[in-house]
Amino acid sequence: TLDIDSDEINSYCKKNLLMPSSFFMTVFHAVLHRLTREDKTLIHFISNGRSELKLANFFGVFVKTLPSVCADFKRPMAEIVKAIDEQMRSTIDRDFYPFSEMVSRHDINVNILYNYFVDLETDVVLDNQAGSNGELNWDTAKNPLSITMLSNEKGDYQCFLEYDATIYNRRDMEILGKAFKCFAENCVKDSYVDTTCVPMLTASESEAI
Repeated sequence: TLDIDSDEINSYCKKNLLMPSSFFMTVFHAVLHRLTREDKTLIHFISNGRSELKLANFFGVFVKTLPSVCADFKRPMAEIVKAIDEQMRSTIDRDFYPFSEMVSRHDINVNILYNYFVDLETDVVLDNQAGSNGELNWDTAKNPLSITMLSNEKGDYQCFLEYDATIYNRRDMEILGKAFKCFAENCVKDSYVDTTCVPMLTASESEAI
């Protein structure tokens, strides 16, 4: 868990008409680009899945994991954030695919929805094969790597890193977390600086090197 000062970031987002959510998503893209040296980065973000007005009176879990791609990092941060924000909004607007068409296309047994939402103890049978129930272990990472941004009591941002320990180790995540924090705090100091030039180390760490 990392605490990130919110004052400069909020001022930067307000000045450039940016959403903090899009800002931090872009920071994640940029840091991954710098650490992996990949020209194109792909991450996923969570949507509540309720972009369709027809779902307004429906009760249920419609959360979706949607893609975000960034491929041009040699631009000022504000430009990339605006591009990521437009991409995110466009993706959310198109995230709804009619379940009736999905059922018809893939020959899905619609009783799965009942069993999932209403009665988890009821046996599920699909193609004459009985399904099995399994416990959800919430102590296990749900994705290989995820970043969650929240606000603390002081109004500053808190960054939570969750990772699969069979793929990554704690030291790698500490490096990623510190790079994320430094990039977020440094990129707002100059709206026109190229993202490839934004420091990912503290002043003391740079001096030590």
